[in-house]
Amino acid sequence: MNKFNDIMSIDNNSIEPLEKVIEQRVSNHAKQHGWLSFKFMSPATPSVCDRIFINRFGVVLFVEFKRKGRKLSPKQAIHAESLSIHNANVFMIDDIEDGKALIDKWHNSVSIINHDFSNDDA
Repeated sequence: MNKFNDIMSIDNNSIEPLEKVIEQRVSNHAKQHGWLSFKFMSPATPSVCDRIFINRFGVVLFVEFKRKGRKLSPKQAIHAESLSIHNANVFMIDDIEDGKALIDKWHNSVSIINHDFSNDDA
C-alpha cells in the first residue's frame, strides 16, 4: 500500500487530503492552542459530528469533517440542524486551513453560559 494513499486522494486530477488528515491536523492545531478536542462517536446515534472542541472559556464547537467538496449526508444534515436549533456552534470543514482559521476565530470567545459546578450542593 502506498503511504500517499493514506494521506491524499486524487479526484478529477487534483490532489486533496483525506477527511481523517484534515480532522487530525485541525485537531492538533486546536490542542496546540489550548483547546480540548474529543472524537465524538455515538453508537446509538449514527451521523453525529466528528469532533467536539472546547476552548478555555467554555465555548463548544461541533465539527463535521469532509474531504474537499463533499457534502453532509442527509442524516448528518438533520443532526447538524438539530444542534443549530439548540444554539450550538456547528460547522462543516473540508479544508485544513479553514479548520485552523475556525479554531483561531473562536479562540478567545467566551461562552454566554458558564456554570460553576464547584459551588453546587451535592
